[in-house]
Amino acid sequence: MKIRRAQSADAISVVALYQSLVGTPGCPWHADYPTLENAQSDISSSSLYLIEDETGEILAVASAVEETDLDAFEFWYQQVTNWRSLSRVAVRQSVQGRGLAQTLISAIIDALSERDSAGLRLLVSQDNLSALALYKKLGFKQVGQCFAYGADWDCYELILKS
Repeated sequence: MKIRRAQSADAISVVALYQSLVGTPGCPWHADYPTLENAQSDISSSSLYLIEDETGEILAVASAVEETDLDAFEFWYQQVTNWRSLSRVAVRQSVQGRGLAQTLISAIIDALSERDSAGLRLLVSQDNLSALALYKKLGFKQVGQCFAYGADWDCYELILKS
């Protein structure tokens, strides 16, 4: 297995992985989200990471994007200003439960620490029990709950540097 940043040629395969998870337990996505435009934007900003197997098949993806959409919520730790938003975390169904999400997110945390990012924020579906357990295991702290994008979310953050 190899962890790397996604490239333009990966975009269609990334969206196919996203769409393969629509309707699975804990997945809030639908046919219109995430889109090819989401994947292309994440790739062009060097924010989309993936794990591929020895044949080049994409097994897991996650984005760590710079965005301000979440800044409006007052429960975030205010002393940190250089946040990334962890989003669109996906693991191919056939390999779920093997620790790939943990491996990928840990690699993202390491990469962001080296690039002077101060922290990660995320919204997670309240019924995505495996993701909730993983984020807690990785040291993320729940700081609030919110309603956004038409759904209820638990809000977590991980401070890398303060």
